[in-house]
Amino acid sequence: MPAGQYKALIAVKIYGDVAQEENEGFFLAINDPKGASFPEGVTELVASHTILNDDYPGKLPPDTSPPQISAISPQSGAIINSSDQVLSFSINDDNSGVSAASLVLTVNGVVQTALTSFGNGVLTITPSANNQWGNGTLSVLIEISDNAGNKASQTFSYTVSVASTAKEQLMAIEASGAIPKLERGNTLLGTDANANGVRDDVEAILTSNYTSSIQLAAAMQTAKAMQNALTVDTADIPAVKAVDREISRGINCIYSKFDGANGSKQPAQVAQELEAITTASTKQRLLAYLQFNKALDGTSSALPEGETCE
Repeated sequence: MPAGQYKALIAVKIYGDVAQEENEGFFLAINDPKGASFPEGVTELVASHTILNDDYPGKLPPDTSPPQISAISPQSGAIINSSDQVLSFSINDDNSGVSAASLVLTVNGVVQTALTSFGNGVLTITPSANNQWGNGTLSVLIEISDNAGNKASQTFSYTVSVASTAKEQLMAIEASGAIPKLERGNTLLGTDANANGVRDDVEAILTSNYTSSIQLAAAMQTAKAMQNALTVDTADIPAVKAVDREISRGINCIYSKFDGANGSKQPAQVAQELEAITTASTKQRLLAYLQFNKALDGTSSALPEGETCE
């Protein structure tokens, strides 16, 4: 400040934002002057000012919206195949914030808040060793409030299907759609209603997987040949070798129709999946297929040439 001047203008730039806020104040403190002095007994000069809220007149509007609750994993309505399946949910409140202390969890009518942990907007429910999900309907009620007292309450439902044996576990996984559902009867050939040489369940899977008629035909040809391997007389080596040639021709056809491009499966994957669903769906079929391969020990064969698709 120039000598002899007793006042000065200090500009303070105010930056606006989109946050809803109340009036805010700030102050400017001046002390330890150089080349000048304060009046006797004064060590500091303070000026204060108020930044007026331009979002809403006066105070912010009251928070009347409860927290939002949504399932992360698994989604409501899902089938749960594990008795210790962890459940997770998103809980958020953009206004006053979530009050974690208000959380109440009720499972099938019983308060189970002790199973929960909550942080960073994520609620996790972990069954304890002595309190795991049982088969049937699992009803999860979550109640929680925000810091303004607005309460949210939402129910999520699941179906628990926990298998006790290996066979039941396999059937549960099939029922969930994670793997194809296979016919597991007591016969080698199973059900073949249209008598085309391919088990009905195998044909249904192939029809669902392959929309290209050319690729479907290649897969069906190979599945039929692999199914023949289950019933061939393994003591008749010429017959065994004939079936082996059928399988080789089918696989060769698959390699000519599947190239892995445009979302198509790789031919080796197609052949492996066919072998699994056709020859390994039951112990009886797997043993018959192993016996077929054992009968080929010591024999020789040549790779098919030319067009092998039927």
